[in-house]
Amino acid sequence: MILARLSRAIRTQNWFAVVLEFVIVVAGVLLAFQVTAWNEGRQDRAAERAILLQLHEEFQELQAIELTYLARTAQQRRLIALWIEALEDPAPVDMARLRAIVLDFYDSEDPERGGVLASGPIHNVFTDPIGGERQPAASVVFQQLVASGDLRLIRSERLRAALTRRDVQRIQSVAALERNSAASNMPMAEGFLEPIFQAGSPDPVATLDAAMARPAFAGGLRTFAGVKTYNEVWYRYTHEETLAVLAILEEENGQ
Repeated sequence: MILARLSRAIRTQNWFAVVLEFVIVVAGVLLAFQVTAWNEGRQDRAAERAILLQLHEEFQELQAIELTYLARTAQQRRLIALWIEALEDPAPVDMARLRAIVLDFYDSEDPERGGVLASGPIHNVFTDPIGGERQPAASVVFQQLVASGDLRLIRSERLRAALTRRDVQRIQSVAALERNSAASNMPMAEGFLEPIFQAGSPDPVATLDAAMARPAFAGGLRTFAGVKTYNEVWYRYTHEETLAVLAILEEENGQ
């Protein structure tokens, strides 16, 4: 229709009509592009909103997991410190004394945990400050955004940068934790760690009493305490980045 009118205007040299038809065509094309861009922008904003909500929910979960882990690790370190203090006392430390130290500690710190230890096998008292080591978890949502290219949908440069910093810090922390728990440290803690594998023996009290009487036990425990402290520091670095991301997400989500 438009092409027919344009051809007729050209044949009759009606230049005003030619210009008018050309303007109509160009305006129509530009309007179509604008409508398409507007629709795509609206879809992108809806997708961004969904992403921000997903990230906020995930980082709230990460924060809770990290806080729980850090609280438990700090608790274990305090208990180990009491254990080391007892080992430095001239009086010998046996399982009866160790059990009293641990249960007294939990009587004020965590009565529920203390009750479980009091009613359970005695070797659980010995192994309680050990274990539970964990590497900081990755943000699954962030990794999916990077893999799909949808990270671009987040308009906030601050948030994109904070998410990237947190992931880089997590990778560095994991590498540091793995190095610290490698063979270079563990042989030094062997005098303490070896009895752990004997804690479930048929006569754990006698076995663990003998282990604690050896000089290597105290040195191994101090090494293990150092490893645990070092690991906690690196884990906390990632936790600080988690908090930074969460603060920006709460701003973006208007909370």
